[in-house]
Amino acid sequence: ASGPSPGLRLRNANADADARRAARQEPFVRSSRRDMSLSRSTAEKYGATVDLDVTPLLHPPRSRSVATWVVVAKATLVVAAVAGLALFARGAGGVASSPGGVASRAHPVSQRATPLGETGGGQVLNDNTPIYYVAPAGAHAGKTSVVCLSPKVWSTSLGLLLLAGYNGAEVEAAPHGGSRDARVLAKYNQGYDPVAAAHDALTVPWPPAGKAVDVGLVSKADRYLVTRDPLDRLYSGFANKIECQGNPPNCECGNVAKYLPSMFWEPPDDLSEALAKISQDWTNRDMCASPDFGKFVDWLDLAFSSDAFTKHRVHLALDSWFNHFVPQTWMGCGFDIENELTILKTEEESVWYPGFIDNLGLEFAHKLDGKSWGPVPGGAPPRKCFYQCGSLSCDEMVGGTCPYEPPDARTYEHMYTPEVKKKACRIFANDLAVLGYTC
Repeated sequence: ASGPSPGLRLRNANADADARRAARQEPFVRSSRRDMSLSRSTAEKYGATVDLDVTPLLHPPRSRSVATWVVVAKATLVVAAVAGLALFARGAGGVASSPGGVASRAHPVSQRATPLGETGGGQVLNDNTPIYYVAPAGAHAGKTSVVCLSPKVWSTSLGLLLLAGYNGAEVEAAPHGGSRDARVLAKYNQGYDPVAAAHDALTVPWPPAGKAVDVGLVSKADRYLVTRDPLDRLYSGFANKIECQGNPPNCECGNVAKYLPSMFWEPPDDLSEALAKISQDWTNRDMCASPDFGKFVDWLDLAFSSDAFTKHRVHLALDSWFNHFVPQTWMGCGFDIENELTILKTEEESVWYPGFIDNLGLEFAHKLDGKSWGPVPGGAPPRKCFYQCGSLSCDEMVGGTCPYEPPDARTYEHMYTPEVKKKACRIFANDLAVLGYTC
């Protein structure tokens, strides 16, 4: 492929300038679920990492699975400069204005990227970062699909399923802390729980070295975005990250104040006044000491009405801690969700799961040893495979057809008062419309 166009070079320069400016601000540590610093590149210093919504090798906690596509996020700026691609420009609805005022389109499907696999590295499964997944087995072995995972949408459990395709023994050992992988052991030593360590440390290979991946050659049918009912996702995020029932030591409520400045870098305007107002409002609500869902939704409404929280800026921030709460349509790994991705609703797993594991070559990962999927400390008994429907056996699930199951009802409907629900539906109106959910 020829070098980048002048417009793309300018967009890259703008993105680099944003990242350098952001790097001078604090706090910009990439947090883990254990609030560890995992910053791997300047662009990743905008917030947290994997989702903790699901307990160890789930029982997807009312979750199902998956999504598709990958960007060079590990060493984003460096690799992008070498590849002549830098940060892919992102924008609302596929089109937006970059900080420099240059119109940019979200991940044009014709854009080419050279896999980092040429350097021998593997893909870490970060949220809101496309994953190029090469089927490890089955009828479609070697085929590349694109998966996009979002926080609070079963990203941990589905990430483990993808990792199991290449790291089956490590995923089996994860709940028991029996790993022999040096990368996982290093996470243990940093204080990670075993499953978090496996998720954050293990990788999947890039497409074969020397082969540029042309996204245009991966059809929309093979580019997946897993979604969740926006109101269920919102309450789940509040309960898990803000309310933190039992006040566990790894509660992330403090991350709101810690990472809020990371969303208020200057271009195009000085946002210091807005940051001060929103920060003070958060302090006044004393949410970490006295969590209240209605008050939290009020605060989100205030924060999301500022110029710091826009679809374009969320795209630039990549794996931000606030991605646990921003609309799913603000993410999508930089794709135009409606035109470039296939939506897989977690509430309708029986519809898409059999074909998904067949297409991605997950027939063995889906089963593992027949007893690892499911057990959690004090939780559910082991399951023979990641998910089963009707009377289908684990083997029959691969490419099979589930009997009709009505979509799951909204799990947390009872947690919403009419007033809070009305406000949440307004905040997440685009999610409801684009992803096909109702208020």
